[in-house]
Amino acid sequence: MDNLYLGIETSSTNCSVGLFKNAALVDLFEVNEGYSHGEVLAIIVDDLLKKHNLSLKNIKAIGIGKGPGSYTGLRIGVAFAKGLAFSNSIKLIAIDSLRNMAMQIVQNRSLTLKLGEVLISLVDARRDEVYFQIYNTRGEAINKAEAQVINNSRFQELREYKNVYCFGSGSDKLASLNDLARSFIHITEVFPSVLGMGLLLNSNYLSGKFEDEAYFEPFYLKEFIAGKPKKNNLIP
Repeated sequence: MDNLYLGIETSSTNCSVGLFKNAALVDLFEVNEGYSHGEVLAIIVDDLLKKHNLSLKNIKAIGIGKGPGSYTGLRIGVAFAKGLAFSNSIKLIAIDSLRNMAMQIVQNRSLTLKLGEVLISLVDARRDEVYFQIYNTRGEAINKAEAQVINNSRFQELREYKNVYCFGSGSDKLASLNDLARSFIHITEVFPSVLGMGLLLNSNYLSGKFEDEAYFEPFYLKEFIAGKPKKNNLIP
């Protein structure tokens, strides 16, 4: 029996929604116009379901990108997914956003990945910092996700690998701030999207790895630090 899933990924400026049949992506709607998730997310979910003559009653589970990434995008996406799951008695499945990007590379048929190579998912975390995680060519994590200030002493341990593939919004930053990273293979146009979610979503559903809608929170990786508000000239 086929299972239908709804995937949502909002950890970046890309608001991505997809419909899956088992591990296969059936269709996706994406809007990448800054952090407009609050205005467009509900609309594109509704449009996607209507396009395929479906309702939430047909959906077995909702996959949500859990981060790390944008605090604003994650809060909106997770709150929306939790609300849909709870109100419709649908299972909620969290998908790591860094691994999601790595799976896009693993499933890219134009690339021939080999043993002795590694993948690095990187998200720009402002200033000289990135969120990153390293994976083997099967999309399995080698290290824990980290928030790291980039300098020339970082990533020296990766010299032993034949090829190092870098991708995500932090890839260019890595290449500009780390001499070794300029020798890595940097792949453009890879960002958090439901494109890499299918295999992870289906596997978690079949193995019963669900989240508690009441207590699940995004994976921010580090605490939110609010910027200093600008001076209001109307207040003396």
